[in-house]
Parts: sequence; structure tokens; C-alpha cells
Amino acid sequence: QSSLKSANYRLADWRNRMDQYRKRNAPVPTMIQEEIKRIDGEKVKIQNEIVQKRGEVAAAHQMYDELKKRFAELKGGG
Repeated sequence: QSSLKSANYRLADWRNRMDQYRKRNAPVPTMIQEEIKRIDGEKVKIQNEIVQKRGEVAAAHQMYDELKKRFAELKGGG
């Protein structure tokens, strides 16, 4: 989450720089456009990792619940 927040701040900063050029009707340097594109790609990667980690956490919780249930069954049956 913090990586995504950082990427959002950096993206806002670069977009602000781009807007400064556009306000002056000046061409936006390629470096700024490339950096915005790179950060956009980074955000997608980070968001995918977050989704994956949330899935892993959910799977771990489900496995724990199943183990707890099985333990209770074995304890009650013995």
C-alpha cells in the first residue's frame, strides 16, 4: 500500500510538471512523458501485487479456519 501511495505522489508530481509546460503552450519533454508512462506501469504492477497478496492472506485465513475446525472435531471425537 505504501508503495502505491508513493507512486501516486510521484505521478502527481510529474503530471504537475507536464501541466506547467502545457500552460505555457510549450512542448512537453520526452523525459517527462516517459517517466509518467513508467510510473503508470509501476502502479499497475503494484496494484496486481496487492491483489495477489490479499488473495494469499485470504487463502491463509481459510486454511487456518479449516485446521481449527478439524482440530475441534478431533478433540471432541477423542
